[in-house]
Amino acid sequence: METRIHLFKREIQKRMETAIQYNDEAIKVNNSETIKELMNVIKENFSIFCGEKIIDTSIIENFKKEFNDNDIRCNENSSSGFLLVSDCNIEYINGDTVAYIGSNSCINEVSDNATILSIGENSIINTVFYEATIRFMEHNSVIKTITDNVAIWQMWDCAIIQNLCGNATVWKMKGCSKVQNVRGHAIIQAICENAQIVNMWDNTYASSFLSIICKLHNGAVIRNLSDNSILCAADVSIKPII
Repeated sequence: METRIHLFKREIQKRMETAIQYNDEAIKVNNSETIKELMNVIKENFSIFCGEKIIDTSIIENFKKEFNDNDIRCNENSSSGFLLVSDCNIEYINGDTVAYIGSNSCINEVSDNATILSIGENSIINTVFYEATIRFMEHNSVIKTITDNVAIWQMWDCAIIQNLCGNATVWKMKGCSKVQNVRGHAIIQAICENAQIVNMWDNTYASSFLSIICKLHNGAVIRNLSDNSILCAADVSIKPII
């Protein structure tokens, strides 16, 4: 009779057969001799394992004790550890949680030092605040409000932020991604391809590699990186940025 470690390892190996580009990770899985070693490989490569569906809600439920004992959970509120959310609505992700949000999910709030590795197709987060980090927004994902010192690494594939406020920073926008309203001291560092901003207010700043159409209000500024020109509201006079 197979032990739990052998059943679990065999299931992971079977799921990795279609992810042939991840040979290094497959070798680590094959060399794992205990559940803890296998779980450490999963944690170290959580985004890959979730994105390639090497782990999903079904395998976490089938081996629930093993995953929970190693602080990996799915589809529940979380303040620590690793979390996979898929086709589910939950109230919060906070603390030091590292989460991967798959498709068709809704999270009411993300806060503290939580890290969201990816937000998948048609998923929504209502509010992100404090020091949380969003690494990737994609596939029509939506965040309604971002504030405080939140950082967003990249957004693409028609991802939308409705309100970017406080001291939040978006490091890169591309594809057809959109930010509807930028307020406070928020910054967008690089706008590429067909990404767009609709409105900017207050003391916000954005830089773009292409000319973009955006309604500017108050002291909002856009810098065109291709010719170093500065755009501001029609009734505002500013000094050149060097």
